[in-house]
Amino acid sequence: MVKIINKPIGRPNQEVDYAEVYKLSMLHCTVSEIATSMGLNEKTLAASFDFQEIYKKGTDDGKKSL
Repeated sequence: MVKIINKPIGRPNQEVDYAEVYKLSMLHCTVSEIATSMGLNEKTLAASFDFQEIYKKGTDDGKKSL
């Protein structure tokens, strides 16, 4: 009998630190700058609905503080 070993396929999912995203977006960092600082691809961040919401809230709150 052949044993089948279940190995994960593809790269493991990367976690996004949304608190850091909020802080950086309050400083008016671009999506590219945030992705670079977190070691992620821009497409990974842009695909996340939570990222878009938090980024918008951070930029709006950053404008208020000016």
